[in-house]
Amino acid sequence: LTDPICTEVNEKISLSRRIEKHWRLIGWGTIRRGATTKPTAPNSV
Repeated sequence: LTDPICTEVNEKISLSRRIEKHWRLIGWGTIRRGATTKPTAPNSV
C-alpha cells in the first residue's frame, strides 16, 4: 500500500481493484503491526 489507512492491529482487511467496471478481490489479510501518524491538513490554495 502507498496510501495511509485507518485500522487497528489484528483487524482483517481486503484489497480490491476495479477491472472493467467491476470490483475484484485481489488480496486479503490481517494487520500485524503499524505506525501511528499525525493527520495532515490539506494544502491551501
